[in-house]
Amino acid sequence: MYQEIQWTWTPDGLAVEPTRQADGNYDTWLNTAKKKGIEIVFCPNRVPNWWYVSEQRQSDGEWPDRRLHKWGGKGTDPREYYDICQYYWQLTARYGREKYDESMLFVNAKPRWNNDPTTKKLSGLNLLNYLEVENEPDRPWKDAEHKYTPEQYAALLSAAYDGHEGRLGPTGIKNADPTMKVVMGGLSAIDIPYLERMNLWFKSNRTDKKFPCDVINVHHYTNLNNPFPGNSINLVGGKGVSPEADYLGFRLKSLTDWVKVNLGKKEIWYSEFGWDTQTMPNPWISQYPFLYNRRTAEELQAIWAVRAYLIAIESGINVSHFYNAIDEPGASTGNLFQSSGMSTSQATGYKRKQSFYDVGWLVKQLKGYKFIKSHQTVKGVKVLEFKNGFRYRYFYWSPTSNDTVVRFKIGTTTLDATEKVNSFNSDRSFFDKIIGKDPKVSNE
Repeated sequence: MYQEIQWTWTPDGLAVEPTRQADGNYDTWLNTAKKKGIEIVFCPNRVPNWWYVSEQRQSDGEWPDRRLHKWGGKGTDPREYYDICQYYWQLTARYGREKYDESMLFVNAKPRWNNDPTTKKLSGLNLLNYLEVENEPDRPWKDAEHKYTPEQYAALLSAAYDGHEGRLGPTGIKNADPTMKVVMGGLSAIDIPYLERMNLWFKSNRTDKKFPCDVINVHHYTNLNNPFPGNSINLVGGKGVSPEADYLGFRLKSLTDWVKVNLGKKEIWYSEFGWDTQTMPNPWISQYPFLYNRRTAEELQAIWAVRAYLIAIESGINVSHFYNAIDEPGASTGNLFQSSGMSTSQATGYKRKQSFYDVGWLVKQLKGYKFIKSHQTVKGVKVLEFKNGFRYRYFYWSPTSNDTVVRFKIGTTTLDATEKVNSFNSDRSFFDKIIGKDPKVSNE
């Protein structure tokens, strides 16, 4: 749940039921989500406008993307983030599991007009399990004032997590509810050097030496122009490509290996990936698929999404988020990420794309199954083995982008691996009984 801080945080406290902007009622919305069994990750970000006087806002057209401290600070001292950490405490107190006396709660009780409802002082509503601190804090496409260095983001995360080990007083997320899981803001790429510098800052500035979050979080969009080896993405003048064409498995496995060695047991999320399905003439920045043969963008979005989810599971990722659920209203323009939904926008009636059905198929296929291992015995075929009790399920595909088909065997059963993921069920493990044959190419 991506939302701007100023929608819910005012000079007079929390405004969530109703909000002061964006026409929201978050108590109602989160209650409804919980009843439907939907897990919400709350991700407030961007600077509230009331932090800066009008002259400051006028002098910087990109002021909402500044760091979450007051104007003029360097952002390397956790104390600079004290103000925003009061917000994190109040938000956690309301939607976490701990109850507090009303005297500790700070809400905006000023009505916008006569008989307008106002946010009431409530706590311990138990409506959130995760809070994400900022979004893509590295922002490599921005200048220095509008992004965080690893050390600056480490200072914010330490303050937001527990008030920098309590040194900022009763503020921060864990001080309001120790059970609330803190998610680091998803980096714009799988940038291990950025994490290494953050980790060094924590070891130098926290007495407990810990990396203060429960979830390590990254984004990555597979694109023709992405550098490899490298830790960044580059969508300028490029095209979206398959996960394998951008070495997604290698990138994610490098991340999970690094976390295991350096941070121990933490959740690892891959919380943004996807492809647009509409293109505009001469796009200068694009995540529209590189088309081939008679494939359409919607077909490739669906095929590649399923493969990306399975590659993430194989790599040890705990949670993966496709971007996006629905198209933006401007999808027809073909601009970046406007048409990346699994269904069309509200303006066109939420029409489901092929990715909606293919990912839905994968979810049903995976239910109750646990990843066991990957098989590399057949050249040109990817095979992943899953287990549920005494039942086994094999997902297999051809990891290419030219409609290669490879015929192979699982046990005595002959199968054709196409670029679209398929599954094979068995009541026993075949382990080394996966045998390849000569590949054939089809343009169908």
